[in-house]
Amino acid sequence: MWVAPASRRKGYGEQLLSAGFAWARDVGLDSLSLEVFPANAAAVAPYEAAGFRPVVADDALTDSSQALTHLLAVDLL
Repeated sequence: MWVAPASRRKGYGEQLLSAGFAWARDVGLDSLSLEVFPANAAAVAPYEAAGFRPVVADDALTDSSQALTHLLAVDLL
């Protein structure tokens, strides 16, 4: 998902997330996951506000600051 820079901070990202959640529930999904570049803190904050939380894989690096992406997930139930 991506919002053009000129359209950011106007609620469009939240609307896209809400539509994505509704679609996922409609097709019977019980969770969603996504990956975000760690350096993109501006993207992580709205996802966390929408309920996404970090997921740690069994083989994850101990120092997540070295990871290429952060995996976030949210339960829809």
